Amino acid sequence: MTLPDYIDNNQNKLEDVLRALILDESQTNLDIATGFFRIEAWIRLEPAFNTLTNLRLLIGRDPTIRPAEGDRIDLSRYFHHDVQKQLEVEKYKLRYKQQIDRLIAYLRQDHIHIRLYGAIGEGVQFLHAKTYIFDNYSIIGSSNFTPAGLCGNTELNVLNKTFAIAQDLRQNWFEKFWNEKSVDHDYKDKLLDALNASKFGSKAYTPYQVFLKALYELFKEDTLPDTSIRTSLELASFQQEGFVRAVGLLERHRGCIVADAVGLGKTYIGLRVLDHYLIKDKRPGYVPRALVVCPAQLRDLMWLKKLDEFGIKADVISQEEISRKTFDIRRYNKHDIIVVDESHNFRNSATNRYVNLQKLIGSGKRNKRVLLLTATPLNTSIYDLYHQILLLTRNTEKYYQEWGIPNLKIYFQALAKGEEEITELLFQTMVRRSRQDVIKRQLVGEEIYVGGLKIHFPKRCLKQFTYNFEANFQGLYVIIANQIDELHLAPYNIKAFKNQKTKHEQDDILRNVALVALMKSLYLKRLESSLIAFESSIRKQSNFQERFFTLLKHGKLLDGKNFRKMLAAEIDEEDNISVDELIESLDEIDIKDYQIDKLHEHIQSDINILGNIYNQLLQIKKNVEAGQDSDLKLAVFKQLLKNELKGQKILVFSYFKDTTDYLYNQLLADDDWLKVMSTDERLPIIDKITGETPGKQREEKVKRFAPKANIQSEQEQQN
Repeated sequence: MTLPDYIDNNQNKLEDVLRALILDESQTNLDIATGFFRIEAWIRLEPAFNTLTNLRLLIGRDPTIRPAEGDRIDLSRYFHHDVQKQLEVEKYKLRYKQQIDRLIAYLRQDHIHIRLYGAIGEGVQFLHAKTYIFDNYSIIGSSNFTPAGLCGNTELNVLNKTFAIAQDLRQNWFEKFWNEKSVDHDYKDKLLDALNASKFGSKAYTPYQVFLKALYELFKEDTLPDTSIRTSLELASFQQEGFVRAVGLLERHRGCIVADAVGLGKTYIGLRVLDHYLIKDKRPGYVPRALVVCPAQLRDLMWLKKLDEFGIKADVISQEEISRKTFDIRRYNKHDIIVVDESHNFRNSATNRYVNLQKLIGSGKRNKRVLLLTATPLNTSIYDLYHQILLLTRNTEKYYQEWGIPNLKIYFQALAKGEEEITELLFQTMVRRSRQDVIKRQLVGEEIYVGGLKIHFPKRCLKQFTYNFEANFQGLYVIIANQIDELHLAPYNIKAFKNQKTKHEQDDILRNVALVALMKSLYLKRLESSLIAFESSIRKQSNFQERFFTLLKHGKLLDGKNFRKMLAAEIDEEDNISVDELIESLDEIDIKDYQIDKLHEHIQSDINILGNIYNQLLQIKKNVEAGQDSDLKLAVFKQLLKNELKGQKILVFSYFKDTTDYLYNQLLADDDWLKVMSTDERLPIIDKITGETPGKQREEKVKRFAPKANIQSEQEQQN
């Protein structure tokens, strides 16, 4: 090519001129002074540079990293990290790996010299000059030895073609700075170390180093570039870590579940997330909006108080409100972030509360963030988690396909069969720590503080008592368990009675078989809890089956969606779904499509079995009232209280409301036991809490039960 007088990377590119000088003009001795050096610059000129007999590269520094006056930057370390960063962001490709291998081999040659200017000594020194000096030619201008300087940026460089000027530049200018006392003469070795230590290099690492690198790659996104937002809401160290990870997941997926164990402060993490985004997303002319969905009792007792305490503005609605058919979704679908407390209450997709919440999340603003808070993401089956995750994905099954989960529904089916691992899904969706995780940190010396107060976890003193369950009530358990096993529960798998079944319906039948088994196990769970809780379920099921068959003969059918509502009512007493409500929601069918005689036979069999069980329960109650039988579990429970809590306050609660009421009433009705439990002629203080206890009343009962703990808690909150 014809050598130009100046080079601006428009008509003439520096890359082409350097290549021509080396190959066409046989200029094999090159000195370079540059503010930057980028590996890709050498790659572009590799064939030409391989013909050089001598190369001296003097690297200055980037003026954009100018420190404050009086500060000192370790330039050697800076450029070492700079090279590491270049390599880190580069995707691993075989071609690039081979190029780095060739660069390492090239730099190891004795005629290749690299020094770093301004790296040694006191004071801040800069080398901003950019020059390329050959034996007969020299280039002075603005281009660094980088891809941008070679051909990308608009630059201005002058090509001098005079031998004397080139020699003068080399001897009187370059030599002076090349041997300056601030120059790091060993920088080539450090550059080689950085190249070898990269993922493209050949440095051998120990298993421990590989493990640390794997951890870093796995968790490097769990850091926030902007955690400096000021807030009055202080978190313990482990809560702050949970907050950081939650925000990382919200940034990545716009959805996250915080599933820390009870007592670890999920509410405070939720409050901190709200505070973070309400500040972060605020901009001129726009104020972000937040919504909290929680149980009615927590709305008044917890969320409204805490939001006001920390000055966080958010709307709060109860789960009971969102359950209503008249719930106005449009009123709340413009919010930027939604926090759902006790999200396990949305584990069943057939309930109104779930349907309305899914519509709320999926409507209005498309980019809203969703944070679920629950200590029990799984209650009855793996599908509890599935339905909650669908809230995060806006009901999109393929949401996590980029992370190795092509379809959530298929994935959970495989999980249920034990054919898949759940680890990756949890890593992409959940923050989860147990009390033991935090206690272990304290055991190794970590002190955890909130608001300047040291945190101590109270030691739980759980008392277990045993009794012969099978012998209870004259061996009733074995008899009833066998009868429950004989139940068909046909209404819960109605498709099994169709004359013609599609492949999809056959799959549904198999799934419903598992749900029927779950229903039976729930009855046994209620039986173990108390006869009263069990009796309530048996009465409801018997009534339902009788009504179901009466209407079935008139052409109405309980479909899959509605029987899941019935199942939800058995699992969660707060759903309060009546038989009448279910019957009214049934779909019309053509009974000619079904084996009605067989269906009638199964339902009649169940009605008979349920009737027998109910009669047995009535007989047991009569025997107990007549003193001919006793509740062994109740007797052992009373004995435990007598041994451990004489003169103490007693607060009764249980998984089932019916059981709580039964135990509470039995304690108060036993005059002899009350006398034994009395001290100084004062009867013991006994109270109960159930899911129906109003929030204010529940708070007062808890305060009366443990006044010292609650006073301390209030003081901590004030501090």
